Amino acid sequence: MLALRNIHVRRNGRDLLAGVDLDVRAGQVTAVLGPNGAGKSTLLSVAAGTLRPEGGTARLEGRALSGHRPLELARRRAVLPQRESLEFGFTVEQVVAMGRIAFARDGNPALDREAVALALEAVDMQHLAANPYTQLSGGERQRAQLARVLAQLHHTGGPQGLLLLDEPSSALDLSHQRQLVLAMRRLAGAGCGVLVILHDLGLAAAVADEVLVLAEGRVRACSTPEAVLTRELVADVYNVPALVRQDAALGHVLVQPVWREGAGTGAASVAAPTQKAFLAAAAE
Repeated sequence: MLALRNIHVRRNGRDLLAGVDLDVRAGQVTAVLGPNGAGKSTLLSVAAGTLRPEGGTARLEGRALSGHRPLELARRRAVLPQRESLEFGFTVEQVVAMGRIAFARDGNPALDREAVALALEAVDMQHLAANPYTQLSGGERQRAQLARVLAQLHHTGGPQGLLLLDEPSSALDLSHQRQLVLAMRRLAGAGCGVLVILHDLGLAAAVADEVLVLAEGRVRACSTPEAVLTRELVADVYNVPALVRQDAALGHVLVQPVWREGAGTGAASVAAPTQKAFLAAAAE
């Protein structure tokens, strides 16, 4: 569905992405992981067609992203950015309905209403449909924006296309994180391709068919969650010890960072970072 090859993006003398390859396949969820500044959001911008790389190729369904007309692209891929700045007095339902703008020429209000209703149900916001968007909490706003992009991919016969999500779980509680996982898996099950940027390694393990790990703009690993999410990789990329094990009952690998210094001494062959090192990394 989406194929990125040898992607290079350079800004202010620094490589944000260097030789990155990525495939997002129809029927699968692909998660992109990595520490802050690894290039994850830059990669998503390239995948969305909003950022043209200095080198490499980006193709959607065999055609260059740059060769798709904006309206055509809007009908084939939906993007949930990391931040939104909508401050107008629209209702939740009106915000979700914005996902149908690309289909306005079709003149199919019944399909539009169906898309909005199903999207609101998917994020558990039917009861908030008439509420002003500006009065929502941060997590509720995030769910409304998720519903908007779900509505955008609704076609006759069900969802179609490519969904790109940038940290969609950051403001969600546990219940709605689970709803997010279920929504992504249902979309993949319907034949859509899903690319999601996450910081939560455990969530990535639960939802993804394939995991790509970036560090300093380069691919460190790309394979199944079981192959990629090892304690050695977590220690190497994040400088954090972790407990990693396969859980047969859940059907996916479990990743648990060791938060307390001195706990889980057998978790990984790296000591927890000192406060000084942590603050230095955060300042970068």
